[in-house]
Amino acid sequence: MRDILGLIDDYKLNNLIKGLALQIGNLVEYQDLSRLSGYSFAALKKYLNFLEKTYVCHFVRPFYKNKRTEIVKNPKVYFFDTGLRNVIVNDFRSFNERTDSGALLENGLACQLIKKNWEFNFWRDKKKNELDFVVALGNGKTIAVESKNYLKETSRPATRVFQKNYPEINIYHSYWQIEDKLKNSNFILPVYLY
Repeated sequence: MRDILGLIDDYKLNNLIKGLALQIGNLVEYQDLSRLSGYSFAALKKYLNFLEKTYVCHFVRPFYKNKRTEIVKNPKVYFFDTGLRNVIVNDFRSFNERTDSGALLENGLACQLIKKNWEFNFWRDKKKNELDFVVALGNGKTIAVESKNYLKETSRPATRVFQKNYPEINIYHSYWQIEDKLKNSNFILPVYLY
């Protein structure tokens, strides 16, 4: 990879990749990554593009209709290979022992959506209400998906806000384990069904 990019010192690239690995499922903060890696903003964008084109990372853009109230710029980051990501962060504990299991579950669901070749975004408003994925199924239908390790309560403030703004979009909750029954008009699916 160093030869492809014409790098003399790959220290900055390693810092960038580690910073991204620690941020899976979160908004990409360009200033933080620039400071961490030492890249200028222009160079940072170049390397982020390279990482996406070489299938190391996948950047998911925001879904929005109202620029005044919803996030429109910063993408979220996912890794195509969570094994590679685990090597980068040096964490090989089992899923149930990990503090980042929620982020790994969300990353795994993103990979499943990519395999289905569905176009998807995430939704977040400026009050920090967020749903993990808004998915175009290809048949003119769009759904929203929220992933959780343990599904105890399906009616969260973010769900209510999204339903109010987008009543035509059904919300699915994808879970690893479930501890409660379906509530309201949301749908619940286990991760393995994607």
